[in-house]
Amino acid sequence: MGFLSLRERSECRSQTAAPAAVRSIRTEVLIGLPFSRGEWGRVQKRWPFSLERTPRANGKFSPHLHGRQQPTNAATNLIQHPGLSAIVPAMQSYAHRNAFLLFLILLLSGISASTRVYAQNAATTSSASSASEDRSVSLKELPTNILADQKSIWLFPVSLVHAEHIWPTVGVVGATTVFIAADAHSAPPFRNTTNFNGFNDAFSSLNSAAMIAAPPALFYGFGLLHKNSYAQDSALLAAEAVADAFLVDLPFKAITGRRQPVSYFGPGPYTSSFFNGSRNPFHSGGFFSGHAAASMAVATVLAHRYRQHRWVPYVAYGVAGVISFSRITTSNHFPADAFFGGAMGFVIARYAVLPPR
Repeated sequence: MGFLSLRERSECRSQTAAPAAVRSIRTEVLIGLPFSRGEWGRVQKRWPFSLERTPRANGKFSPHLHGRQQPTNAATNLIQHPGLSAIVPAMQSYAHRNAFLLFLILLLSGISASTRVYAQNAATTSSASSASEDRSVSLKELPTNILADQKSIWLFPVSLVHAEHIWPTVGVVGATTVFIAADAHSAPPFRNTTNFNGFNDAFSSLNSAAMIAAPPALFYGFGLLHKNSYAQDSALLAAEAVADAFLVDLPFKAITGRRQPVSYFGPGPYTSSFFNGSRNPFHSGGFFSGHAAASMAVATVLAHRYRQHRWVPYVAYGVAGVISFSRITTSNHFPADAFFGGAMGFVIARYAVLPPR
């Protein structure tokens, strides 16, 4: 076990800026942490520094690292903390950590929703009893049901006046506000990295739309082939939820006119995104994400209708979380767009589509 002091000087250059505008930032980091032999080896591999052994007052030696000094024109930043210095992560790993954090938030929110829905209905184990709890639906009734859904959705503020659903609303609006405040800084790492190219190809806008449409289509085809009315009704309810989410999304996009992260260049921050983008509601991007809303709507219907199978809610919400996350990595949407879209899809399906009338 050794006790090291590390001075790192690194020059971070913007790859997207013009050569004349290249910025150099010099940072000095003092680290006072004990390192085991294995950790010391990893430090040497990570940073190409020369090692000097400096005698300490107690007669032991303390290793000191001196990095290669590079010319700089910026001021020196010294990061210290009382009693313990903080380790400043490498800039290259920032995008990975940020992406993983956002993915966990979306995935855990989906798992939490599936667990909550399953716990509320754990006593119900048969499809027949589940069918009696949900609203009736058919191809003939579908347009009427959608109109009734839209009425209840747009009259939702009236329930707030009567002190109903206040805390869930505060939670969703509060979380969305936090995401919006962080969007200008959380979106640029995804815009300026190539680490998600393979993932983005697999979850492109077209592929994601196909993944969303596939489950209802398969359930309806299976029900039609095997004369299973429950599977057919599940598919129609999922389609109804997607249609409702789409109709709500159109005015949101037209009014907010939010730019896509892909329309920005450079390391950010990506500011002034609202009311500066396309107001065409059929244009990709905008607030909120239609893909996130549709995927979560389908997941909510299937997770509720087939909750007697424990694995269904986890798979349904997990896939919806991945699709929502892909809207961020492809830079089609800011994180707030994906979060609020997923929340709207869940709320619309669970409280506007599924309850019997």
